Formats: sequence, structure tokens, C-alpha cells
Amino acid sequence: MILVSGGGGQLAKEIKNISKNNNNKFIFKNKRELDICNPDKIEKFFIKNKIKIFINTAALTKVDLCEKDKNLAMKINYHSIKKIVKLCKKYNVLLIHISTDYVYSGKSKNLYNETSKYNPINIYGLSKLKADIYIYKNLKKFIILRSGWIFSKHQNNFISFIKNSINKNTSLNLIFDKYGNPTSAMSLSEVIIKLINKYIKQKKISYGIYNFSNYPTVSWYQFGKYYINNIIKNKKIKINKIPFNFLNLPAKRPSSTKLSSRKINKYLNLKKICWKDELIRVLK
Repeated sequence: MILVSGGGGQLAKEIKNISKNNNNKFIFKNKRELDICNPDKIEKFFIKNKIKIFINTAALTKVDLCEKDKNLAMKINYHSIKKIVKLCKKYNVLLIHISTDYVYSGKSKNLYNETSKYNPINIYGLSKLKADIYIYKNLKKFIILRSGWIFSKHQNNFISFIKNSINKNTSLNLIFDKYGNPTSAMSLSEVIIKLINKYIKQKKISYGIYNFSNYPTVSWYQFGKYYINNIIKNKKIKINKIPFNFLNLPAKRPSSTKLSSRKINKYLNLKKICWKDELIRVLK
């Protein structure tokens, strides 16, 4: 039995869609049904349902809220994971944990791989990094998947932000000085399913940390402009380029979190995936 936390999020929803064609049994639970900060409830769930794999997609991902409330960020993104690790170890459960590109500083001109130096510049990135380190040091059977700029047809991502903004305004401000790799939740979900199938078939996999993203690297402005001009083909909206500092937000963001997916592509025999193709596939 496979348990997926954060069932209300866009990644869990995509895993659920893809898992319908999978022979393995999945259980999806949202925060109300299974709070990752409640280890007693998780333990009872592990025992009752004989959980063998736990996919943790749950996290506090609101970067500015994390900056304003460090204790809450650490509680959800770090301290809860420490308790989950102990449970996974106790019941011999494989943990697949979703992490973030924000564990990197964003100052490097090169692609970030799994051995690149970590140096988060905000509380969100720090809370996720502390969890990653704890998992790495205290659990044998784990996969940490780092990604970022995740989009889907669901709510609460950059695509839904653009849609909502266009419905309300005649112009749109997009940041031109922050770079990353837009990555579809669908492609990330497919990677997770491949890892699970490999684990079940072989009884083990190559545990550790993996980066995964689509390519190429672009700014938020470039990504948004492409989506507006080529996917929804809205010629009426005016697109303005703005610097990140113009928004005056509480939390800093890395300048560029270019991720290398070479390690996981080689391990799973995957081809590089272009986010432009994913926009068409996901939103068709």
C-alpha cells in the first residue's frame, strides 16, 4: 500500500490521475485527513493499512508566509519530517520526499546538481534543507526529489496566477530577473511512478537525492509571455517586465535555480523534457 500526503495539492492530484493505470494501491490524504504534524495518527495509519511506501508531497510552500512565521515553517517542513523519518525506519517504509530548488543560493552560473553547495537565502529553503539533511543522515530507504517552478492545470501555481490576472486586468507584470526551470506536475508524477515501479519490481532502488526539472531555463517573464502568446494566444493583454524588487516581498528568492536532471535521467533512462511541450500536454 502506498500513502500520499498533501492530497489536496497539485502534485498529489497528478499522481492520483496517473496512478489510476497502475497496479499498485494508493491512498491519498489531505491535511484535514492526515496532518504530517501528527505522528501518532500517521503511525496508526501505517499499521492499519500496512504502508510500504510513503510519498510526502505535503509542505508549507508559501515562501513569504514562511519568512513571516519561521516557527510554523520549521514545524511543518522540518520537525514533522524528523518524526516521519523515525516512523519510516521503524516500519521499514520507503520515503519519497519532495524537496525544492530553493535549497540553493541561486548565485551559481552553472546548473545545480545533487552535489552542488547548498546555501538557502530564505526560511522556506532553509526549512526544506534541514529536512533533507535529516533524512539523508537518519534513513536508509529514501528518495529526495528536488524540483521547482511546478505548474499544472490545477490551482495555486504560475499558470493559474496568469489566468486569474488576465481575467481581472488588461496588463500583467512579470518578473524578468529570476530564472528557473518550469516543470509540469505531470512529468514529476511520472518520475515518481517510475521510481515506485522500479522499487517494487527490484525490491530496492538506488536511494538518495535526485534533481528533476523540465528545460530550458527561463525567467518568469519569458515563461509567462510564451504561455500567453503561444498557448492561450491572448493578443490583448499587455505584458510588462518588472524586477523582483519592485514587488517588495518579505522573502528573498534565488536569482537562478537551474537544475540538472542528468542523474535521474540516466538512472530511469529518461529523455530531457521541454516545458513548452508539457504546457501543450498538460493544458490540452
